[in-house]
Amino acid sequence: MSKTLKTKRVFVYAIYNNLRMTPPKDYPTVQEIKSTINSILPALKEAVSGYLDLFKKVEALGERIRNDKDLPEAESKKLIDAMNAEWKEYNQAHGNDLVEVALDEEGMKTLKGQFERDKWGKNWIATIEEYSELLDAFAEAVK
Repeated sequence: MSKTLKTKRVFVYAIYNNLRMTPPKDYPTVQEIKSTINSILPALKEAVSGYLDLFKKVEALGERIRNDKDLPEAESKKLIDAMNAEWKEYNQAHGNDLVEVALDEEGMKTLKGQFERDKWGKNWIATIEEYSELLDAFAEAVK
């Protein structure tokens, strides 16, 4: 049976990015690593494709700045400022959109457990209000 997490796109991006960056040693089991890689991350990724497209542009810009030794610092700063403005604009336009992340029952249980794990979900979200909002979304998703 499928379970659906309904929450803000920006929250899904925070969860996706933090799970992706969590070192394997911090996962309690190999099975949880496999579940995260094979089902959770792909489901989250679908909801945050716009952020991921922007992130690719950020990486390409970083690569260009690192490799182009002739690029003046003022030009680099302009490019970075433009990228930051684009990111901010996207976040304002789409960050608060409600998105749905569908997982099977076991996948949702695993994702909820990860979010509630000490030093995981509490560190992924900026404010107590946002954390509470996500707790409510997970409670609704596992019903």
